[in-house]
Amino acid sequence: MSEKITEGGNRSWMTLHFSSSLKAGLRADGAIVAGILAAILTIGEVLHAQVAPANIEGLLSRAVDLEKSKDYAGAEGAYRQALLNSPDDPEILKRLGVVCQEQGKYEESIEVLHKILKRAPVYPGVNSLLAISYYALNKFDKTVEASQKELTGNERQAGTLLPSSSSQRLRPVLRCHPAP
Repeated sequence: MSEKITEGGNRSWMTLHFSSSLKAGLRADGAIVAGILAAILTIGEVLHAQVAPANIEGLLSRAVDLEKSKDYAGAEGAYRQALLNSPDDPEILKRLGVVCQEQGKYEESIEVLHKILKRAPVYPGVNSLLAISYYALNKFDKTVEASQKELTGNERQAGTLLPSSSSQRLRPVLRCHPAP
């Protein structure tokens, strides 16, 4: 820090210049440090978010095991982690919708299930799950509407959304534990 040099009650030019240069340098150094820390944190988040394809099978298997043991919060976390690798995977989204329902998170379940229906309006079983969530929220008109969509859906429209490789790996695991 600079000492205040006075000459007739005023700061000298040298002191003012040194003081303002020091403050500017500290601000610049602080900005550089903050930028570096932000970059490190971002890289860490990206690396954490990337689930290796080989690990996704284990992750999905763990999610199903947690769901079977009624650890719905744990299953939700595992499905959400799997979605970081495959954000539009309809089967993972569907299972996430189910575990949200099991926890009484019906609004969240509806939001998740609508992500599937945006791409495939009659994806098998999704409208039935929507009907359950709507019923739990006493939205009976929407319950009927979702149920009718499920009953009138056809195979040609359901095939408009091709399953991802994650969905194909999840299906054998889910055969032992189908959606309600």
